[in-house]
Amino acid sequence: MEHENEESAWGYVHGADASITELNYETTIDDESETLNASFNAANLLMVDGEFQEEIDGDFGWRWPPVTYRLQKVRDQNLFFLLSQEAAVRYAAIDTDTDGIKDAVDPAATAGHEVTRGIEVFVKKPTAMTTDALTGTFGRVYFGAFLQASGHVELEMETNELVFGDGLFDYGAAERNSISRNTVGEVNATTVTTPSEENLSISLGTDGTILSIGGEPSGGFVNDAANLVVFAESDGEDGSEANFSQTFLVKLPTSAPTVASKRYRLMFIGTRFEGTAFEVSHSRFNSFISWTSNGAGTLALEGTALSKASLGANVVPRTYSNAERAVVGEIAANGAAIINIAETNGTLRLKGYWNETASYGVFTAGFIPTGQTAFKSIGLAVLTEVTE
Repeated sequence: MEHENEESAWGYVHGADASITELNYETTIDDESETLNASFNAANLLMVDGEFQEEIDGDFGWRWPPVTYRLQKVRDQNLFFLLSQEAAVRYAAIDTDTDGIKDAVDPAATAGHEVTRGIEVFVKKPTAMTTDALTGTFGRVYFGAFLQASGHVELEMETNELVFGDGLFDYGAAERNSISRNTVGEVNATTVTTPSEENLSISLGTDGTILSIGGEPSGGFVNDAANLVVFAESDGEDGSEANFSQTFLVKLPTSAPTVASKRYRLMFIGTRFEGTAFEVSHSRFNSFISWTSNGAGTLALEGTALSKASLGANVVPRTYSNAERAVVGEIAANGAAIINIAETNGTLRLKGYWNETASYGVFTAGFIPTGQTAFKSIGLAVLTEVTE
């Protein structure tokens, strides 16, 4: 597999809560190609061998151990999902040739550890896309993260529906759930409904690139079948704020799809705030929901949580219990769905949309403690049908 180029943005807030915090935001364009070993198997898995990487940046350097990326293909489309799980060790950097520039890591001077978790999508690009090809009703699943130099962090998720046709689209009212925290441990959760909009314009390039929305430049892709739209957007100012979002638009069926007697791989990530503490929970690769009907099933979950007591604390990992969990689902006539997964102290709620054949679904994911109505965590989830 050849990795040809990449545009990326990253941001992080660091320091000590209730003291001094800093925020960094940076964008990069990488046009250096890289060829990676990959193999595809009968279980619709694309296995890509990542390589060892080392990076020096100022006073620090990072070493990323090699990792195997396991991309789950959707059974009836040229579409893959990846639950990425990586880690790095940060070291002090040193100047080995006395030219005044630090050019290597000092293996004896460990300066910390970094972990990354994410849900990624790989779509086949078209070659002769037209704007008119984007038509019909789509379900929207959105996740956003907002960081401020003060240490304020806010996460939000939304679901709603959009109707496309003739280069225009109507944007339906959205349910928005958000959680936030600050450096003194105040946590807030809100739920609001955002207004609808009509007759917004959209323009596509022949390769599926989204050129503009509402006359303004935009970014994102439409896949070759014109039934999935994806966005990954960012904005920020170094030293001030950083904002990131990820959006999926899934073309909806005209009659309710069925998931009965089917098995799905669950890819899930959620972030929880508790006072000044953070916790990022995620499923591991061999997590599956087996449905006995459209309304009931069982989740066999392998999961991990990564927590920090505050901004300046160390990362502490723990694993989930692998006990089976009861699953209750509702599927509307247009594929809109709510899935409730029973936990020992609450419910993990997935809300989103199945595609036209129920070969995959994309959802917001939030945890609600028993006896409460507000979300304690916010995230994303993907369910992909498996046939092995």
